[in-house]
Amino acid sequence: QPGRRGGAARPGQPGRRWRHRRQRRRQRQRRHRGAPSAPRQLGLAGADAICQARASAVGLAGTYRAWLSTSATNAATRFGAASGWVRVDNKPFANTISDLTAGRVLYPLSVNERGGSELGSTVWTGTGASGSLAGTACTDWTDGTSTTISGVIGFPEYATSGWTQNGGATCKNTQHLYCL
Repeated sequence: QPGRRGGAARPGQPGRRWRHRRQRRRQRQRRHRGAPSAPRQLGLAGADAICQARASAVGLAGTYRAWLSTSATNAATRFGAASGWVRVDNKPFANTISDLTAGRVLYPLSVNERGGSELGSTVWTGTGASGSLAGTACTDWTDGTSTTISGVIGFPEYATSGWTQNGGATCKNTQHLYCL
């Protein structure tokens, strides 16, 4: 069942202690590939819709949001009290938002919602290590054409703060999303 297997983005923890927490919490998807240009053109709502659609397409229950920051909203504040994120292969990603912003990742987000490898991919975040806006975030994810404005990207194979902030790319480039 998707709720027990876990999704790509909800952190659960290793061992029996975490297995019980995982079963009690809605599991979240980790990341997705679909329509990577949409968040640059539709803002946070468009990115969240992509995340939800990708999770639903593979049978993952729950509500999914993109790990993106804008000038008005920091990624770290978009998830309320959510915690216990687990990848779809049942490996824990992180437990709390504090863990995410401290770079305490248990297993990097290197698999997509279908369980395929994402090593070597880059991911739009617009988010620094602290969980807040870094850079211009492609004009709050509404600019998908600029070659002079950029957004912060992360690397899914990193288990440190590089998962959310490790360089940038111009807004015309296509990147993936993290969906938690």
